[in-house]
Amino acid sequence: MKIWKKNFFYTMVIIMATMIASITFFYILVPIYYQHKQSATLGNELSDIIGKIEKRPIKDTVNYLKNNFNNTNWILTDDQGNQLYAGELIKWSKEEEEASIDTFDIVNSSESPIEAERVVKEFVDNKGDKYLLSGFTFTQPIIEASSVMLELIPVILIITLIIGTIATYVYSRSSAKRILSISETTNKMVKKMNVACDISGKDELAGLAKDINLLNSTLKSAIEALEVEISKVEEIERNKEYFVQSAAHELKTPITIMSGIVEGMRLNVGRYQDREKYLEICQELLSTQQNLIHNILSVYKAEHFSEQGIRTYFSLKKVVEDLIEPYQIISETNKKKFVLNLNEVSIEANNEQVERLLSNIITNAYQYCKDDGEIYITLNNNCFSIENSCEPLESEFLDKIFEPFYRPDYARNRKSGGTGLGLFIVKQILNANNYPYSFTPNDEQNGMIFIIEFKENHTK
Repeated sequence: MKIWKKNFFYTMVIIMATMIASITFFYILVPIYYQHKQSATLGNELSDIIGKIEKRPIKDTVNYLKNNFNNTNWILTDDQGNQLYAGELIKWSKEEEEASIDTFDIVNSSESPIEAERVVKEFVDNKGDKYLLSGFTFTQPIIEASSVMLELIPVILIITLIIGTIATYVYSRSSAKRILSISETTNKMVKKMNVACDISGKDELAGLAKDINLLNSTLKSAIEALEVEISKVEEIERNKEYFVQSAAHELKTPITIMSGIVEGMRLNVGRYQDREKYLEICQELLSTQQNLIHNILSVYKAEHFSEQGIRTYFSLKKVVEDLIEPYQIISETNKKKFVLNLNEVSIEANNEQVERLLSNIITNAYQYCKDDGEIYITLNNNCFSIENSCEPLESEFLDKIFEPFYRPDYARNRKSGGTGLGLFIVKQILNANNYPYSFTPNDEQNGMIFIIEFKENHTK
C-alpha cells in the first residue's frame, strides 16, 4: 500500500474514533457535571441566604423569603418536616399546613418526568430552634439536550466524515509528495551523482533531505578520489610493466654478446683467440651490467623512499659542493668548466634522496656538455638550477627523456649515453616529494636548463 493511502486510512480512523469518543463523553459525563455544578451553585446561594437569616425570628425569615425569593424552588421547613415556605416553582398536592417535603410536584408544561436533587442547609432562629432551607436542582434541560444530541449524531458523523475525508486526502497527498520527491531523487542519485534533494523547511523530512545530500556529496568525493587512485595505480602498473620489459631488454643484449664472446674463446676460433682483449671486453660489459642493476635497485628505492626516508635539516649548498668536487678534478682533461653561484640554503628533506637527485642531474649535465663547454649551477633561496652547453633537445625527445632506458638518437652508445635510468630516477624522486621542476632548452645559451624548487626551505 502506498504511503499516502496509509496516511489517509490511519488519519480517517483517528478522526472518526476521536469524534465518537467525544460524543460519548459529552452524552455520559456532561449531565453528571451539569448536576454537580448546579448543586454547588445552589449550595453557595443557600449559604449566602442563611448568613442573612440565621438567628432572626422565623416569622421575619419567612417574610424575607416571600418578598425576595418567591419565584424559586426553595422550601423552608422546621426540624419536624413541616413546611413554612415554598417558592412558586413548587406546587403542593395537599393543604400547605398538612404538606410534607416529599409531596410536591414541579410546575412544568412538559408531561415528561423531571429529575431533581435536593440540597439542604440547616440554621437556627433567635430562639435556637432548628430549621431547614432546601433547594432543588433539575437535570431536565441537559437531558433534553442529550436527546437532541442523539438525534444529531448521524448528521454530525456524516459532516465529519465528508470534511475529514477531504482534509485527510489533501494532507496525505501533500505529505507523501515530499517523501516521493526524496525517493525519486535518491533513485536518480544511483545513476547520476549531480542531483540534490530540494526539500525546504525545518522538519524531519527537510533534515533527512539534507542528510541525503550530504551523504551523496561525500560518496561523490570518495568515488572521485577512488577513481583518481585507480588511475594512478593503473598508470603505476603500466609503468612497472614497461620498466620490466625495458630492463629485460637492456640485460638481455649484453648477456647475448658475452655468450657469443665466451663461446668463441672456448672454441679458440678466429679473432677470439686473443683472449686478453675479449676478457677485457667481457669485464667492461659486466661492469656496465653491474651499474645497470645498481640503477634498477635505485629506482625501486626511489619509488618507496617517501615511506622509508628520515627528514632532517641540512645544507643544500654543501651537498652541491661535495658532488661537484670530483667533476672539477677530471674536467681539466676535456676542459669542461663549472660556473657556480651558490647561496647558503638549508632544507628539510632526506639527505640521501637529495644527494641521489642532484648527483644524477649533475652527472647528466656533465656527460652531455660539449668539450670546452660551461656548466652553470645556481642556488638561490629555494631554487636550484643547472645549465650546460649542449645540443638542445627537440620537443619529441623532451616528451620521452624521463622514460626508463630512453636515450636520444645521438646518445645510443652506452659509454656516452649511460643506462637511460638517470632522469627516470630523478623524476621518481621529484614526484615522491612534490618538488616543482622543469627541463627546457635555453636557446640563448645553446643548451639545456634544469630547474627545481625545493619546499620548506630555511635560508641563512
